[in-house]
Amino acid sequence: MFQYKNSYTLFFGLILIGIFAVFFISSEDVDNETEDVNKTATSTEEKLSESKEESSSGDSSNLVPPPFDRPVPSGTDTGIVEKILALTNDVRANDADFGVWLDLASYRKVAGDIDGAKEIWIFMTKKFPFEIAPHINLGDLYHFNEKNYSLAEREYATALSLNPTYFPLYLDIYEFYRYSYTEKAHLADDALLDGLALGPSELPLLATLGAYYEETGDSKKAIEYYQKTADEALLVGDIDTRTRYLQKISTLEGR
Repeated sequence: MFQYKNSYTLFFGLILIGIFAVFFISSEDVDNETEDVNKTATSTEEKLSESKEESSSGDSSNLVPPPFDRPVPSGTDTGIVEKILALTNDVRANDADFGVWLDLASYRKVAGDIDGAKEIWIFMTKKFPFEIAPHINLGDLYHFNEKNYSLAEREYATALSLNPTYFPLYLDIYEFYRYSYTEKAHLADDALLDGLALGPSELPLLATLGAYYEETGDSKKAIEYYQKTADEALLVGDIDTRTRYLQKISTLEGR
């Protein structure tokens, strides 16, 4: 009898231990899953911010705009000066929209005030964090004006992360690697291939890739992409382009 009671007590004791163990493990799993989700969110935020000049909290209310009293370079055309002053008054008077800021930066650049345009574009990346134009413009400025290729690369990459299907940018990046950032010239065709992975019928990407392979001596791949260019041109009814690229194929095959 004593042994039976002990066995009975032991049996229920084991059940209770099992229940608590299951509860503990389930709670731990929930905590681990929550921690994993938080880690993923943090990682995503870090990846989005690492390509930018400075990270943005997404709250533009505390942003300080570039100085409104910045002088216009002497000798600037009177019409451009008047446009800059008018746009400056617009952004000073109210919370101007994206287009007004973009126009102001563009006119600043036309006037030769590269630093003034740069200030505005950097400000715009924070005020309008999901727009690609300020990043592209900064990329071009770092590329062509400052010759700071690492910063140009970063801005182009940020623009693509915001809008991967803006296909003209793949051509810009191709030319950037091919003719400017020559230490990474091997990435030139990769830029075009990345674009074609998302837009396989993009004629400018196909044609440029064919030309790249022809220039680098890979006739087989050049013919392949010229043929794809001709085929896509036929689909959109562009007979002139189709004829031109079929002629290129004929020339390469005749060598």
